[in-house]
Amino acid sequence: MKRGEAFLVVDRCGNIGTSANGAEGLFFKDTRCLSRLDPRIEGRKPVLLSASAHQDEAALSIDLTNPDLDLEGDPVRRDTIALERTRSVCDAVAYEWVKVRNYGSARPLPDRRSVCVRLPRPP
Repeated sequence: MKRGEAFLVVDRCGNIGTSANGAEGLFFKDTRCLSRLDPRIEGRKPVLLSASAHQDEAALSIDLTNPDLDLEGDPVRRDTIALERTRSVCDAVAYEWVKVRNYGSARPLPDRRSVCVRLPRPP
């Protein structure tokens, strides 16, 4: 995705900094501003269902689901939790919206959210 002098390079799951070649990131004026963004569900990578660029290529939609999980002795089968990620770049800012849906039991899932963002070291 590119908008003006900002562009975003992600892997097929929409993540940054998870591939061996390390080419992903959020760049502005050819400087990498974000080098890692890797969401997890209970410490495990979500499973990719689909990914598509919007018609104007200004946004990316990624649909993911959970792998089989064990939450404190309570199994959660794959495809119980849906993650819908939408990303866009505008005016040198990267935006990400995440919608989470639980198709499982009425019992709420633990609310454990964390974000890992690694910024490049200054020269």
